[in-house]
Amino acid sequence: MRPADIAPSLLIAALIITSGAVLAETGDDSIVDWSISVLDGVSGEPSINGSLVLLGDIVDVNFAVPQESSQEDERWELWIKHNEIWNLLAQGDLDEENPTLDESVELGANSTGLHEVHLRLFPSSRTQSTEFYVDSNPLDLVPAGQLGVAVRGEPLHSGDYARVSALVHNRGADTVSAHLYLESGTDSSTGSDVLIQAGSSKELDSSIQLLEPGYREISWSVGGGGIGVSHQLSGTVSVTVMPMQTIDIASVNHDQDSSTLDIAVMLSEGRQRDVEVTATPASLDGSLGESSRLIVSILPGSQTISLPIQESFSGQMDVTVDALNWPGEQTSTQIGIDESTLSATIVATASQISAVEESVEITYTIRNTGTTELDTGVIEAVWVFDGRVLDSKTTPLIGTSEEHQSSVDVTLPSDTSSGEVRIRYSSTGIIASGTVSVTSPGGSSSASELPFPLEAAALGALAGLVVILLIVLIMRTFENEVSRTSEDESTQVEHTESNLKCSNCGMILRYSSNQQRITCPACSTSMENPENESKTDSIPTIREKQDSTPEVSSPTDVIDCPSCEQTLKVPINRRPVVARCPACMTTFRALTEESYDE
Repeated sequence: MRPADIAPSLLIAALIITSGAVLAETGDDSIVDWSISVLDGVSGEPSINGSLVLLGDIVDVNFAVPQESSQEDERWELWIKHNEIWNLLAQGDLDEENPTLDESVELGANSTGLHEVHLRLFPSSRTQSTEFYVDSNPLDLVPAGQLGVAVRGEPLHSGDYARVSALVHNRGADTVSAHLYLESGTDSSTGSDVLIQAGSSKELDSSIQLLEPGYREISWSVGGGGIGVSHQLSGTVSVTVMPMQTIDIASVNHDQDSSTLDIAVMLSEGRQRDVEVTATPASLDGSLGESSRLIVSILPGSQTISLPIQESFSGQMDVTVDALNWPGEQTSTQIGIDESTLSATIVATASQISAVEESVEITYTIRNTGTTELDTGVIEAVWVFDGRVLDSKTTPLIGTSEEHQSSVDVTLPSDTSSGEVRIRYSSTGIIASGTVSVTSPGGSSSASELPFPLEAAALGALAGLVVILLIVLIMRTFENEVSRTSEDESTQVEHTESNLKCSNCGMILRYSSNQQRITCPACSTSMENPENESKTDSIPTIREKQDSTPEVSSPTDVIDCPSCEQTLKVPINRRPVVARCPACMTTFRALTEESYDE
């Protein structure tokens, strides 16, 4: 090697060794203003692909260092790194009188992948960089809409499958086939190939099983045979994997009346899961009889499943709860069924021991309600929320019609102040349980708390106030109407009153003897006072009133208003009658053809 070649080689080696540290040191204090523009490699015009750089394009890199940032330096070098290979692009000296640096370099995009451009100043050795990515040409698949992927199936537990999907767009001229590839640690998965027509967008998805709990990163990328895929269709996504959910059988009771097993199943916190519940009779020789099966979906916590079994069965029954389509562990227990001998009930009460110890004493009573002595067994205090056992102790033999009373001291979990504890008793051939509500001594409610929700009380008070105001308004309106009626009646002094039936609507009207005409308040029909018609001296007056009222007749129920010619309906069987037009408020007499001729 010639001496002249030693210096550049040493410089490249030093730049490679120190580039990571220098970038980290100068990344927060920018001294270079970068500007990158993409030109079409054939026409030299700005690329129609925006910031995307395709193979064969020209990349114009402009870098500027202001005077205040370069006063300590004398020269500069511009390097590019691609596929771990460094190349010197340009170099120069800084003018002492005008140390401002503003240069541009055109680079040909001759290979795909990541390209890093580094500017280094001497003698300060300050270095800053920018980068661009070169995609294949032609470029077929690009992101459709927002960048990145969507993760479905959360919350994720150990053993679950995370489903990842990406929306891609085919900007090419041909139909292409693409798939989504996932990788996490040593696990990988490739989704099904999807055909995407030119100008269309499709969703690609793939699922990967995550076995280890904790914080996990999933690398994803879109691929296909013989097609150009944008570098933006790749990346990583982070998910949190929680421990595997567990299932447990809290208790099994035999309902003789319905021939079912009431199985209390506990599912730990997490997602809703499908389980298969099986009850299989077991004979003394080890052979298995016909099983009863049931597939149900259960929520986290405790719930009871009723499983029908063979009627009049007597003997041992193996009860199993198995995870269905998720990697939970199987749990099982055995119950002895003898309809005439084994039976027990559990009664439990809770009380506080002391505020200093912050524990709760649960007193329980086991009653032997069967006809056979109960063997020694185990009593367990189980926290209903997640199935953890807070305390346990053994129980003695319990004779027929006898009972055993004792207590257990439990301390509630630190993350809660109240809940339910199931007292579960198991002995040879029998399982029984009882539930009691408990409250931590430190979490008891204060005397100042109300026994009802404050928001509900306020809402009820407001509703009551509205009802009272409506009642007062109705009563005042009624009083005003009564008062007005009383005033009207007081003006009719020394006049006798009679009743008359309205000829149009049939309403009973009350009138005085001095009224000339009577108007119905319901249908506005005006009628003559029958008493005035019987008086001979009033006949000329009535005739004058009739003469002053327009008269209209028609052979049907339809009649025209004499004033505005509005078409009205006046039943012919009620004529003659005085009617009022609702449009112009003209009062007229509606007659039949015969009465009009007379």
